[in-house]
Amino acid sequence: MSEQQKKIDYLILTHIHSDHIGGAIPLLLDNGSANDANIIEISNVIYNGYLGLGLESYEKKECTVEEKRIYQGIITQGQAVAGKSVTEKQVTLNEELCISKLLIQGKYNWNAWNENEVCAVVADSQMKINIGNQSYIQFISPNREQLCRMNKKWEQYVKRIYNRFPDIDNLHIRNAFEAFQWITNNEDYETIQGMVSANVLTKEKIIQMSESQYSYDYTDENMESIAFVLSSGSKKIMFLADSNIEVCRKNLEQIYGDIPVKINLIKLPHHGSKRNISRRFLKQYSSDSYLISAGETKLRPSMETIAMILMNDVEKSKKIYIVNRNLTVECFDKENIHSYFDFEFVDVKDKVIEI
Repeated sequence: MSEQQKKIDYLILTHIHSDHIGGAIPLLLDNGSANDANIIEISNVIYNGYLGLGLESYEKKECTVEEKRIYQGIITQGQAVAGKSVTEKQVTLNEELCISKLLIQGKYNWNAWNENEVCAVVADSQMKINIGNQSYIQFISPNREQLCRMNKKWEQYVKRIYNRFPDIDNLHIRNAFEAFQWITNNEDYETIQGMVSANVLTKEKIIQMSESQYSYDYTDENMESIAFVLSSGSKKIMFLADSNIEVCRKNLEQIYGDIPVKINLIKLPHHGSKRNISRRFLKQYSSDSYLISAGETKLRPSMETIAMILMNDVEKSKKIYIVNRNLTVECFDKENIHSYFDFEFVDVKDKVIEI
């Protein structure tokens, strides 16, 4: 296939965190439009954004002068938050850079895979996209409950500053809603973990870490992440974004029942955070290949997540694909640990994974 013939069939933007969609902003800015692409043709875009509020019926009309002032203030606040020098959120946000606006201006086919009926991704309705012969995308997050929770949070936020909630739909409000999502993510829920030195990391400590109980991530902006299983023939790849692992597990049970399912590759949620994975999930949806996309952060993956992977089907060999060899990885990638567990870390930064 020549460079001119290449295209993106489905560009999936899981949720508005810069470490997940930041690269889409310059792409959409520079790409021109769906009908006249400067870089690459994009046939479909999957992104909830303000469409998540489409679960309610909002009238399409213009804002009043006062409403415009309110929503511009929200956008300005979102710009200040997103512009802070925080490793995982270094994206400049302003009214011109909102995803919704870029998709509308570029006339992209947005969440319109069902006979051009635009709709939000709602996983508990078992949404599915057929993408070819024996290939499909099965959504497993978010559920209607998660989208409604974010809707209520947005309404409460607007009411606090405006004393009422204008239930209308226009581009100015869409931009403000995306800025609001940046604002709600201003505080990172997980502080830098206390690292265990290589000298004291033992088999017993790994077993102990794998058996510990952790509270799940219930932050609304992560719980509304789009997560899905890409199936092609007999192979299944799981992309979990920053989703809540219990939401995904329950939706998977509705699809596959309660029998264990073999997954060829699992992209771990929230960069390997211990609050977005569980032993129960790993046992039910096992794999011998895991991808941890953690950028240059020291925060993740959590050591407890690596421990759970190693202790799941402990007799089986595993590959853990990484893009960042941080202290967590260094602690586990030692001869004494490899003598207990059959695994390897594979650096795939700027590389292709074959399954």
